[in-house]
Amino acid sequence: ELESDVDPAVPRDAGERLVGMERLVRTAVERPAAGLLARVHGEDVRRAQRLRDADRRQPQPTGAPHRDRGTGSDAAPEGDGVRYEERNGRPLLVVFFATDKREVSNELTAESAKLKDYLDTHPDARLSVSGYNDPSGNAAYNAELSKNRAQNVAAALAAAGFDRSRIDLDKPQSTTPGESSYAADRKVEVSIKEPGDTAGAAPTTSAAPPAAAPAGN
Repeated sequence: ELESDVDPAVPRDAGERLVGMERLVRTAVERPAAGLLARVHGEDVRRAQRLRDADRRQPQPTGAPHRDRGTGSDAAPEGDGVRYEERNGRPLLVVFFATDKREVSNELTAESAKLKDYLDTHPDARLSVSGYNDPSGNAAYNAELSKNRAQNVAAALAAAGFDRSRIDLDKPQSTTPGESSYAADRKVEVSIKEPGDTAGAAPTTSAAPPAAAPAGN
């Protein structure tokens, strides 16, 4: 007689019930496992996002100390921009730059109007233009970069209608001001000088527009 794969002692409906029970057991095991894997994956995604957020909050690895970016309306832009303010009752223009950039923001013309009004009503006053940089990178290169930025701002002011003979390029005692953030350090300040003011800066040697230079800060 031919052997049969079906155990004659187990009715067919009982075999079907066994298959159904196996499926139920397998489903009961697989579903929690799938849920656990989903939760683990979700934790991995959230952990990776937290690491990315933390990395974005860190400054570029330059060896210089980290400073907070600052908040509110006084926070410097991350790229270029211009901000008008007053210092000691006189108008002050702060021109910000992106990292290793010398190009002056198009906002300068509009924001400099109050400076021009002041000069028009104070014929003995002059503009002092001083460039700064953040502390990262090579100090000698950064000092040259600061001067280049100041030269470009002076040229932009002249193009906006300011009398070039009343614009002085003044080198600050330190081109690294140590502001609240690196973005706030990358700037040129355009301030008012009146006769009798104590000289706090030495004029730079050249007011000519700078030539192209290699990367910096």
